[in-house]
Amino acid sequence: MKELKHYPELDNMKTIKKITDLIKIVNINGQKYILKKIEIPLNKKELLRQHEYINYLKDKGFNTPKIKGLYKIGKDYLEIQEYILGDTHFETKELIKLLATFHNISKKYNKNLKKRKKFKFNYKCRGANLDYILLGFKEKYHQYPLKNFQKNCSYITKDNLEIVNNFLKLYKETYQKFTTNYSIKSCLIHNDINSLNTLKKDKELYLIDFDLGIKSTEYVDFVDACLKRYDDIAEIDHHFAKFMNNINQNILIYNKYNPTFTLDEKGVYEMIIIKLFAFYFFVMLRKENATIFNKNISCIYNICGQLNMASNNEEVKYD
Repeated sequence: MKELKHYPELDNMKTIKKITDLIKIVNINGQKYILKKIEIPLNKKELLRQHEYINYLKDKGFNTPKIKGLYKIGKDYLEIQEYILGDTHFETKELIKLLATFHNISKKYNKNLKKRKKFKFNYKCRGANLDYILLGFKEKYHQYPLKNFQKNCSYITKDNLEIVNNFLKLYKETYQKFTTNYSIKSCLIHNDINSLNTLKKDKELYLIDFDLGIKSTEYVDFVDACLKRYDDIAEIDHHFAKFMNNINQNILIYNKYNPTFTLDEKGVYEMIIIKLFAFYFFVMLRKENATIFNKNISCIYNICGQLNMASNNEEVKYD
């Protein structure tokens, strides 16, 4: 991996198109590249380890842009990536197949992708002003949601207190079951699966932006792929049978295309509960989103209650 204080070719770089404030299409000596400014405060060692891992995936035939170089200009790190652009319209089952292939290759990577598990970093998410980016499983799904709950519990309306207390009990039991029965350090994962990090070009899906990648569990990526929009939570509640059918179909697809790891239905249901709790109690339980939190928390708890019944092999009564 090339890492220089001065990169002469950048002197001849011309911007073709600005995609976002962080990403541009550029021309360097007649060749198109993607120029990406690293926003998360990863240090040089973390970035170089990450780039070695990404290029390993690429060399194994996985669909991701090859990293051409890492350069520091002032305080900023810049990546030069292979030029790959596409659209973000694809079916969930396509993403599930891509994830299964990705995890199969990633699990065989025998080097260290050591990163810090949390970063002090100010950013906005769903209208909330957050001051940490969380990568580690315990940090993201346990420690910080509970810390934020203790800090901001005053935003919970009185008529929701009983629901929240019941939800808290359900979550703690589920987290204990999941971490007892499933390894949370089984595979290097992407850890940020969303439509912006998945591109479709020439009928092929590509996975990009591994800045949050860390050793964790395949269940995290899988559930991220299935829960594409948290805003549709009422839709999930109203059509829970359809939701469960889609989840179970996606589990079958994943298990078909990943010969090194088998998703367990119970683990998936438990991970959905953990992820919904963490999102609502870390991101939404804040002054900016208190109205939405209180409006949706009963619906969220109802969904998680049904998932818990399914995890315990109890009969779920669909509406």
